[in-house]
Amino acid sequence: MNKTNYEELLNEIVSTGCTYADIYKQKSKRKIYSLIDSKIDSIKMLKKEGIGLRSILTNHSKYVATNDLSFDNLMEKAKLLNSYYNGKRVIDKITLKEEIKDDIVASKIRHDDYDTEKKIALLKKIDELARSESPLVSQVSASIIEEDNDFEIANTKGKFIKSSYINTRILIRIYVKKVDVQEYIFDRIGSAKGYELLDEVNIEDFVKNTVHDAIDKLNATTIKGGEYPVILENGFGAIIFHEACGHGLEATSVSPKLSCFTGLLGKQIASSKVTLIDDGTIKNGWGSVNIDDEGTIPSKNILIEKGILKSYMVDYLNEDVMKHKITGNSRRQDYTYEPTSRMTNTYIAKGTDRIDDMLKSIKYGIYCKRMGSGLVNPTSGEFNFSVDLAYLIEDGKMTKPLKDLCLIGTGKEILERVEMVSDDLVIEDGYCGAESGTVFVTIGQPTIKVSKMMVGGKDE
Repeated sequence: MNKTNYEELLNEIVSTGCTYADIYKQKSKRKIYSLIDSKIDSIKMLKKEGIGLRSILTNHSKYVATNDLSFDNLMEKAKLLNSYYNGKRVIDKITLKEEIKDDIVASKIRHDDYDTEKKIALLKKIDELARSESPLVSQVSASIIEEDNDFEIANTKGKFIKSSYINTRILIRIYVKKVDVQEYIFDRIGSAKGYELLDEVNIEDFVKNTVHDAIDKLNATTIKGGEYPVILENGFGAIIFHEACGHGLEATSVSPKLSCFTGLLGKQIASSKVTLIDDGTIKNGWGSVNIDDEGTIPSKNILIEKGILKSYMVDYLNEDVMKHKITGNSRRQDYTYEPTSRMTNTYIAKGTDRIDDMLKSIKYGIYCKRMGSGLVNPTSGEFNFSVDLAYLIEDGKMTKPLKDLCLIGTGKEILERVEMVSDDLVIEDGYCGAESGTVFVTIGQPTIKVSKMMVGGKDE
């Protein structure tokens, strides 16, 4: 596919009256190295190549995808799209300007340039470190996931952009056992980089901390459910804000008025302690993009500023109907999905409160160290999240480890009840599944105190 081919296809799509069109061509490779039982279990690779074509008229879209890259087939798909419209052409003849965009996400040590033997040695080192840390370690699984994606975007705004992204992730699952009781903790490290990632992390501490948390979970007890003051540890504690608040600020929910935050721009929706940011421009951030999947340059979007709702995350499809600027958040898993508004790197900004003061302010409460999975109703913002590891707070101090807890509430409630925010911001890697598939995202926050939350537990 060259620039002329893209121009011909776009001109064909818009020939019968649609007001916007774009084309997304992708070539990707995903490779997974897995270890279990102290030996390499598998090395798997998945390759994918294809192209997606889309047309838009007002806020309605049509999308078609194919892995047949012959120009004749693509022209057939372009004609299929224009068959949905019966008007006259309203867009001038499209001439594309080619550019290359790769300054936010780029690697120094690419996946194929790092020896397979070194990758296997890393997995074995993780296994050895975990088993040597404690005799309670009963099993270790570890894996490395490599993602390489090259893509081209052409659209009726005159853009023809070539770009790529690379992601590297290390996953571990540590199992510990005492008599007939077994527990485990999952953890990960990831970045939009190649193997230079290893120069920036301490694998020994990563494994050691995971083992110790697994042992604490093994020795944990339960408490009765009820309403408690809660401290959410920095980093992945932000999963609640991602799910219960972030999704409600995406145009996918706001435009059809399915979000509890629809129509609230400029309104106070959170404590003045809360500033929520989505920033696709963080250098080598796991959720960063050189260019979004419509060809828009990403930006740092202040979603909530000191409790005031300032912005939604908006794509081309919803720009006109929402009367809101495009924010560079249009994303998709791969060419088989139509893009839509999604988060990138979403986090709560640093505050000025001290963690010691948070603890001292609580006579009896919960410190949530590791969050688990959860369920969210995006319309109401209601959520229910499991807590993988927590600690009881008694008279201002963390005491015994806790398990079998869940946090219950709504996005609006938790936003309003944020009482203290520290300055220890940590942003962590993850995946997010939604309408346009599973995409790379980060979530983050400093340590946060919520004045009260409903905590599900059980009798001791």
